[in-house]
Amino acid sequence: MKIDIEIDEKDLKEMLKDANLLTPVEAGFSVPYASEVEYGTGPGTITPFDELDEWARLKLDMKNTAEREKFVNKVIENHYRRGKLPHPFFQPAINKVIMNINKIPIQKEGIYAISGAIISESKKNIESKGIAHKGNLGMSGYARRVRE
Repeated sequence: MKIDIEIDEKDLKEMLKDANLLTPVEAGFSVPYASEVEYGTGPGTITPFDELDEWARLKLDMKNTAEREKFVNKVIENHYRRGKLPHPFFQPAINKVIMNINKIPIQKEGIYAISGAIISESKKNIESKGIAHKGNLGMSGYARRVRE
């Protein structure tokens, strides 16, 4: 899951004087299930057993393997029948950063600072929504300059 970040030249004409703002940047989360967390899933989606098993072991502190396996299989069946609810963390971060863009120190880092702020805000959302237990979701956040 990623988003390419660009600045609208009309709205931010003064900012574009800095060459750092012209460098393409991408920001996102590299774990394969990031978009499932952000947007949810529809019925018919199969959730990997290992992902849920690890979640149940860590988040729910289920130590008994047989009980955990039974529980995880029920959750997988439920996800398959009903889908998974969305837990947006990325888009709200983008919105918050855009609303507070004048508070971001972009003089040296340009648009890279904006993408870093989005990832930082996303990680806060992951923690505050309690979805940090989803493996390495928060740790997979990245912001990088794209070389063309």
